[in-house]
Amino acid sequence: MTIHVCEPNGKYIASYPGPSIPETCPGGSYTVESAPPDAGATWDGEKWLASEPAQNLVPLEQYQFHAMLKLANLEGAVKSAIAAMPDETARAVAEAKLERTREFNREDSLVIDLSTAIGLTSAELDEMWLKAAKF
Repeated sequence: MTIHVCEPNGKYIASYPGPSIPETCPGGSYTVESAPPDAGATWDGEKWLASEPAQNLVPLEQYQFHAMLKLANLEGAVKSAIAAMPDETARAVAEAKLERTREFNREDSLVIDLSTAIGLTSAELDEMWLKAAKF
């Protein structure tokens, strides 16, 4: 069972193996029925509200994505976030996707979950993504 957790303000935190909200989540966090359709969406109590359309965030090739992480000094944080995933299957899939995906999409659930886990805001990730698209 996977649960999707939001902060009290409706901001998506991440998906976790259920049924309980991890103690590391802020007080007042709650579960919702599904993951958000995009990284900036917020839960209004009944449904996801889409964020403003992101700037032209094209998919990144593998080298662009990994260079983005390296230049932001986030490689270790991403690997630690994956290693901390309590669900063995989710962790194995995340590791495989990180190592073998040829093209990374900004709205992929793994990208959203990892960016949240390492403390990046949607705007920060968008800015990094736009720079990496020019590599």
